[in-house]
Amino acid sequence: SYPFKICFPGVRLHLSKLDNLEESLKKKFICNLGLGHGFDNDAAIKISNALKINSTIKTIDLSGNEIGNKGAIAISDLLKINTTIKNSDLSDNEIGAEGSIAIGDALKLNTTIEKINLKLNLVQVYVFTYSKTMACLYNKISIFGSNH
Repeated sequence: SYPFKICFPGVRLHLSKLDNLEESLKKKFICNLGLGHGFDNDAAIKISNALKINSTIKTIDLSGNEIGNKGAIAISDLLKINTTIKNSDLSDNEIGAEGSIAIGDALKLNTTIEKINLKLNLVQVYVFTYSKTMACLYNKISIFGSNH
């Protein structure tokens, strides 16, 4: 039955296996997705592309990975068009200024997302200089351990 949850915390999937997961994300009724430790930009791009046509996903946990700006931009493209994701955890990755700007711009368009966690990323250093755009998003973004 559905909806169901897929979690692979602490598991490294080879990119060939990720292709199978990508196909599953397109077809299944998945509400919660947790993929931790070992996913990089290429994986984030594949996952984001697959989830663009998924209309049931509500929570994405990609914390503790190696996702950088390129992956964050792919996730931001997903967030621009997705109307079901309410929570996203991107903490403990390698997202810097370019990725944070892309996510911030996506959140301006996305009215569904309630919380996005960006703690423990390179974005922490940059967020103060980008505060003008982030100011309207503080109620959605968690950066330093509390919602701003």
